[in-house]
Amino acid sequence: MNLIKIFTFSSITLLSAGSVMAQGGFFVGVNASGNATIVANQMNYGQKEMDYDGVTFHPSFGVTLGYDLDGGNQLSIGAGIQQGGQKYKDGYGNGDQLEKEIKLNYIAIPIAYTHVFGGAKDPNSGTKFFVTLGPQFNLLQSAEVSHTVNGKDVTLSDFANHIAGGGNAYQFNQAEILKLTTNGEPADDKDLFNSMDIQGFLGIGIQSHLSESLFLTFELRGGGSITDINSDEWQLDGYKDGKRQDYEASRNVYGGLRIGLNYKF
Repeated sequence: MNLIKIFTFSSITLLSAGSVMAQGGFFVGVNASGNATIVANQMNYGQKEMDYDGVTFHPSFGVTLGYDLDGGNQLSIGAGIQQGGQKYKDGYGNGDQLEKEIKLNYIAIPIAYTHVFGGAKDPNSGTKFFVTLGPQFNLLQSAEVSHTVNGKDVTLSDFANHIAGGGNAYQFNQAEILKLTTNGEPADDKDLFNSMDIQGFLGIGIQSHLSESLFLTFELRGGGSITDINSDEWQLDGYKDGKRQDYEASRNVYGGLRIGLNYKF
């Protein structure tokens, strides 16, 4: 099921739920987030995993359509832009300096259930707490992966076959990589990743009404991939300490602060 079908089905379901509810109301909103992101269990084309090069920060922006069922429970669907990725570096103990950076850009569609509690009994005034959770469907728009060895930009193929040991190349997974690249590079870095990343998320925060219709949300939200972000063709076994390592899935993981401004009809 593609994202257009998911968005259409979820919107119809939300509108249908609203038509049978005696109280509550629809709301729309905009939001912005600052997220720390990592790619957990990196796929390094056959080498052992590299060290993470600090925390990577990315912004995200989105819009929300929701329905307040009864003042304490809400359903919503959103659409936005979300970035992910990670920086890596390693020397493997022999003076080599290997660096890799992944940049991923997605259109994200979160579907959320939110429970609001505490504060004033009037659902349209005061400040309250909330918990929100649900699935998120991310459609990959673009990907960029860069590789350097000792400060020099190299192809994916050269990087994949550069192993600690005086810079000598080790031809591990070389046959598979040659089938998937042209002149040592994939035709598009998007080819390294799946077009859909299915995630789950959980958030906690506060909801504060500025007026009967207008309210702010401040939320700490974290989430991560349920599915593997690497495309099937690039799910290659690893190599470490002279032994083949079975392939394990890579996943986006993020956490950060999300601020929203919403209007309730």
